[in-house]
Amino acid sequence: MKILEKLDVFTGRQEGYHTYRIPALLCAANGDLLAICEGRRISARDDGKIDLVMKRSRDGGGTWGGLEVIHGEPGDTTIGNPVPIVDRGGPIHLVFCRNNSEAMLYSQSVDHGITWTEPRKIADLQALEAMFGFPIHRFGTGPCHGVQLKSGRLVVPLWMKQGESLHYQEGTSRAAVLMSDDGGLSWQAGGLSTTGANESTVAELADGTIIMNSRSMAQPTGYRIVARSGDGGVTFSETMADMTLICSNCQGSLGAGEGGVLLFCNPAVRNPEVSYRADLRRELKLRLSRDSGRTWPECCEIEHGPAGYSDLCDLGGGLVGVLYETGAKDYFEKIAFRRITLKVS
Repeated sequence: MKILEKLDVFTGRQEGYHTYRIPALLCAANGDLLAICEGRRISARDDGKIDLVMKRSRDGGGTWGGLEVIHGEPGDTTIGNPVPIVDRGGPIHLVFCRNNSEAMLYSQSVDHGITWTEPRKIADLQALEAMFGFPIHRFGTGPCHGVQLKSGRLVVPLWMKQGESLHYQEGTSRAAVLMSDDGGLSWQAGGLSTTGANESTVAELADGTIIMNSRSMAQPTGYRIVARSGDGGVTFSETMADMTLICSNCQGSLGAGEGGVLLFCNPAVRNPEVSYRADLRRELKLRLSRDSGRTWPECCEIEHGPAGYSDLCDLGGGLVGVLYETGAKDYFEKIAFRRITLKVS
């Protein structure tokens, strides 16, 4: 693997927002790259006035256009946790959250992200409790892209937390998926991962298996939790902690590449506790597996210094794009984009 140029896409305290966080990356059907993230108006906090914003590249990530607002709401409403899915038929599906406790929203674009439909609610706390069968106090989608399976089914990863405390370390987390078989019109519950799984990312393997890779909020700490589904996301089994994929207690991104390879990206510093450690969010690495995630023998370091959340996208022609949080002193100073060449045999 070879890392190419680095470009800053969103920079804090520019274009009307204090901080940009939680990146999602997709390649639209017309070839445009869309970088989506949270625009945090007042501060770097996870709550308060937060809008969903985006930028577009028409040249494969070489240059990026101006900032556009996908959706924002009055007051201190938090709109975030974007999960985009590019439909093979052309539309872009986008699932995201209001306040991580009020509503899960859905919007669609049929013109490659130029315009978006008015968001509609597809679930709230009560609906999720009915779907999954346990008390839920907070939830979030993804964050990072979802997938459309070969069958056409849309799959959105999400996390749910039981426990009234707003602190993310308190309470019990579960990861799961929502599924749609009618192009986003209706959604139903899919399978649950193990207790303790939190922010998740999914990919479909060449044989149709769905793999879910999750941030762990339970023992053993410092490793990614991996679960697999052989029935299109209806159930997940074969759950394990992957001792190769060390984790700083931070989000990561997963995606399928050309030639049947599987790619994973995260800040690869182990946090031995269930705790937030900003100093451990660094050393962003991209790993490659040729055996469906059983082993990860190939690895390159994208960013040695501060780095946080990320998303990756197969660009074709042996190229992968990675959109990620980074900075000189803090990992949330900006969101940057890099292309990586893969040696796919």
